[in-house]
Amino acid sequence: MAKVFIGVPTFNRADLVRQAVASTRAQSFTDRQALVSDNCSRPDVTAEVRAIVGGLVDKRVRFHAQAGNDGEYGQGWLFLERSAACSSRGSAGPTQ
Repeated sequence: MAKVFIGVPTFNRADLVRQAVASTRAQSFTDRQALVSDNCSRPDVTAEVRAIVGGLVDKRVRFHAQAGNDGEYGQGWLFLERSAACSSRGSAGPTQ
């Protein structure tokens, strides 16, 4: 069970996702799960973000693609739900 859950929201900003994921992975504290949630970006950006996360060897970083643009509120609820799942199951939940 991970002690820390990190939510990384994004919308058309693959460059910042790369930086945020690198920062997360550089931390000395390793008992963590991170979820990168794409908030219905352009298809090319979603594919790039999926490739960034998919190319990692670190299984503690996962990807989720929102079905629609739910804004900050929707992203917040997703992270809240997934952080609860992380603390109860020790996983950031399924990826899409």
